[in-house]
Amino acid sequence: MRLRGSNAKPLVVQLQRLLTQYPESSGEVSRSKLTWRCRLRPQSVTDTYLFEIEYRLGRKPIVYVSEGRLAIEQNLDSVPHQYGVLDDGRIQACLDRYDWNKTMFLADSVVPWAMEWALYYEIWLVTGTWQADEAPHRVGSPKNP
Repeated sequence: MRLRGSNAKPLVVQLQRLLTQYPESSGEVSRSKLTWRCRLRPQSVTDTYLFEIEYRLGRKPIVYVSEGRLAIEQNLDSVPHQYGVLDDGRIQACLDRYDWNKTMFLADSVVPWAMEWALYYEIWLVTGTWQADEAPHRVGSPKNP
């Protein structure tokens, strides 16, 4: 599906790129929404996390992160740079510091950014300080128009 007069990548093209670059992943396009999931290890010294992306044309992608060290986190609400915790324990990661737009491939932008978020999360566990540049946001208020 492509929006008229836009340079947005069609959802099926986005999904194909994700599946090609991350062959161990899975995803689908249904009812004008792309859903993708993959277990990835951001760095050799980090745990493996489950990354999930939900994306509709005309909106910012939503990124959920779970598993890895998040699975043993006692207070998920205390994790910085997230919009909230779902009932199933997934965190909606805040990637607002990145300048994503509809002409970008999710596989080349959002996935690496999400892995970087998980890396910064692990650094935060050790240091108590979020080492990445910060974008102002409020927990529980995702910026997804």
